[in-house]
Amino acid sequence: MQDADRKAAEDHGLVLEYRDALGERRRSPVASVRAVLEALGPRETVPEPLVLWDGAGAVPAHVASVSSDPAAETQWVREARDGEIEGVPFGVHPVAGTVCISAPRRAYGEGLGGWSLFAPLYALHERTSSSPSFGMLGRLVQRVRAMRGRGVSTLPLLAVAHERGDVSPYAPFSRLFWNELFVDLEGVPALVPPVDSASREIDLPAWSRAHWRALAEVRGRTTPEAHTSLEQYVVPDLDRYASQRASGGPTWLSPELVRFAQLRARAQMAGLGAEGGLQLDLPIGVAADSFDVARWPALFLQGLSVGAPPDPLFASGQSWGLPPMHPERDRQMGYAYLRRCLAHHAEHADVLRFDHAAGLERTFVVPDGADAREGVYIAQRRPEELYALLTLASHEHRCAIVGEDLGTVPLALTEAMRTHGLFRSFVTYFEWTEDGLSDADAAAFVSVGTHDLPMFAAWMNADDLLEWVRLGLLDDEDAERQRADRREQVARLCALLDVASNAPIEVHRALVTRLGARPHARLVVAFEDLLGESVPQNVPGTSPHARPNWRLRTREPVESLDRDAWLAKL
Repeated sequence: MQDADRKAAEDHGLVLEYRDALGERRRSPVASVRAVLEALGPRETVPEPLVLWDGAGAVPAHVASVSSDPAAETQWVREARDGEIEGVPFGVHPVAGTVCISAPRRAYGEGLGGWSLFAPLYALHERTSSSPSFGMLGRLVQRVRAMRGRGVSTLPLLAVAHERGDVSPYAPFSRLFWNELFVDLEGVPALVPPVDSASREIDLPAWSRAHWRALAEVRGRTTPEAHTSLEQYVVPDLDRYASQRASGGPTWLSPELVRFAQLRARAQMAGLGAEGGLQLDLPIGVAADSFDVARWPALFLQGLSVGAPPDPLFASGQSWGLPPMHPERDRQMGYAYLRRCLAHHAEHADVLRFDHAAGLERTFVVPDGADAREGVYIAQRRPEELYALLTLASHEHRCAIVGEDLGTVPLALTEAMRTHGLFRSFVTYFEWTEDGLSDADAAAFVSVGTHDLPMFAAWMNADDLLEWVRLGLLDDEDAERQRADRREQVARLCALLDVASNAPIEVHRALVTRLGARPHARLVVAFEDLLGESVPQNVPGTSPHARPNWRLRTREPVESLDRDAWLAKL
């Protein structure tokens, strides 16, 4: 690599050499480094945001004071003395050409405790209603609470353009607007999502068409008084969003209908948030042709995709097709976009899961057309700014923060999460030691698996390996080797749990009971694991055409929980 390229890479925070999750030392390819530098553009020197932990700290010489925004209802000023300042109210305040982030050092909540149910909302159905909705989610929360659970954890509830074939909740049309398909259709019969009875696969485009048409009927029945009531929800950029959401779509998808749907979604989410018991999920990014990218193009890097380097599950690395955020542009705007994304979720959630928490320290980006193993890490220049925004949103909305710290995670992230009270993710499949399950941090979000991992029944029977062979993700030789390892793991697990049965549901119950003994952890139990399901909602690295990712209905309605006497005793 030429000295000029090396100097530019260092100026932009590019990591030229790193160790992946397989323990191999990798060097960032020169061609990839140059592609990333081209996407980043010239390095811009601007005043850096000021972070004050617990409202106090050192300030640079040019900062004489910090004061409230001139538009704020209450005005205040805090003067600096001998390079120190204290008593600054929590919040993001303008100062000397940038912003001051005054935040609690630790996030809200010292312990999670209890158990929650995990279920993708799109997959749910009731005996009396087959159309997944925010109302159905609220009823499920009530059902879980009646069983002494803490609430419901679910996949992102953000807008996805299903009518054009998009499927993944982790590649939304926006991180600032809710999914219109979950809006309750009050006064209109529930819509049954078209399902292939042989596979339980939801025909998302067909469901989307029918739902939007039903929304149009609801809009036509809505009284002027009800329309006026919806207008109390002030939604920035709503008209812009509605216009883009409708543009290029079917003729029946108008900006006026999109606007109506979003206002109803806001009202229904506000009701859910007031009731409590929601654990929401904030994805790492948005689709390349999303509203957010079109609205703020300078915030996103073109010609690159967010991904991950090789790890034990994906030896070829991953490239997710999501445009990474420019590490400086939102920062220059006082993190206005990220703050809105956080508030959009935290105001309704008891717990917010921050997807791919490693991005708080560094982001792995892959140039278009390059192999996923040829990506480059871009390090965050001052990660403490991001942690401050998380703890600030956490306290403002009384919402605990969970970081998805799986995969290739830098040590700095682990230490920072502990310092700032962000709960880590404890996933059983990754926590094996020679003596069984690791004795990880007590305060964690504990689960058997995740939405990207095999269902427990499939894991125990090694059915997931057969699926990977069928999909071409694993060859027969590797599959046989992993199958032997799996048999050994299952035997050790059954011995650890003192379970004689080979029935996955019985072993799963024993495992969940063991995990639930951690007093300050939040145990998350997957609804489909309780049903003994073996087919996962998603297999990473596969296309929507290879298998039905993100669109499988559960085999049983949510009322099946009422028959689960074991769960009621959990």
